[in-house]
Amino acid sequence: MIKKIINLSIYLLRYFSVIHTKYKISTEIDFGSALSNDFFKKQLEKCKFYLEYGAGNSTLLANKLEKNYISIEADKSFFNYLRNDRGISKLKYINLGPTKYFSYPIFPYILIKKKINFYCNYINTFFIETKKIPDFILIDGRFRSKTCLCIISFLLKERVKDEIVIIIDDYEQRENYKMIEKIVDVNKIGRFGVIKSDNFANLSKEKLEDLISKSAKDEL
Repeated sequence: MIKKIINLSIYLLRYFSVIHTKYKISTEIDFGSALSNDFFKKQLEKCKFYLEYGAGNSTLLANKLEKNYISIEADKSFFNYLRNDRGISKLKYINLGPTKYFSYPIFPYILIKKKINFYCNYINTFFIETKKIPDFILIDGRFRSKTCLCIISFLLKERVKDEIVIIIDDYEQRENYKMIEKIVDVNKIGRFGVIKSDNFANLSKEKLEDLISKSAKDEL
């Protein structure tokens, strides 16, 4: 109990910027295998606009390569570190309330449902503000299944015809992510699940919306 109270206090102090954590990250990415690493680097190097959910080493690499990108982060402490200590400006903080490390929300789903929906659907807001559509997307934050489904829904709504590559990290290890296979083909590359927009032709919009409504409650 004492340990839980101490941890909760730390999370709250991080959220309110009382504690300033120094994180150790570099441009050297590690997605678990040379296969995954090489695939990610190849996609990043050739893409025109890169969107990622969950900042980290990949953000620093995109910045180093001077790519056109935006990184979405839900851990306020980590966001402030990247912006203030590492000089990363292409960041967007989306508030899920106080979080543990790696953006795990402290509050239960029912209390932050609207915040989660905004987070997962942020690509809609981003498009309205910038009129930009990414051709390469990494989903490496929280609520990955719902985020991916919302992105697919957005691409269908906007009738995007250009090829877009979507990566879901840790796909191979997380059984609950595989609900996505009910509506679209997912290729496995290392631990990645990889989806390409040219697979959307025969996608059932009804099944897609049904999956969106059921996702996120038990998934981080």
